[in-house]
Amino acid sequence: MKTFWKLFLGALALGTLPQAASAQTVGCAATYCQYQGKITRAYINEDNLMLIFFEQPFDVAITATAGITGVSNGHAGSYIITDNQNYSEFLYSTALTALAAEKTVIMQFYEARSGYLKIDKIWIYQ
Repeated sequence: MKTFWKLFLGALALGTLPQAASAQTVGCAATYCQYQGKITRAYINEDNLMLIFFEQPFDVAITATAGITGVSNGHAGSYIITDNQNYSEFLYSTALTALAAEKTVIMQFYEARSGYLKIDKIWIYQ
């Protein structure tokens, strides 16, 4: 049943979200940073670290404008799987959907984990 809902929500997201620009952008506002563009790969290791890699790295110095410290790597966003097992499954399946269909994503980040921006939200666009 869990797989059905993942597929259903993924299909719903693909069909209802507005179209986004295809160029990559990374920016930070007062309290968060946001990536918009393609992703190139998804990675998980046995230490429960998930990484979703951006098409091109960004300058980590911009994260200070959002008050986010500890970012040392601008190649990917991260998520610790044990923080929320359900969310991590949805996040990974959404990333795989975007990779397989070569779709643009938007990800938002409010803090850093393991030197990467921690992924809090993700959208898929056409």
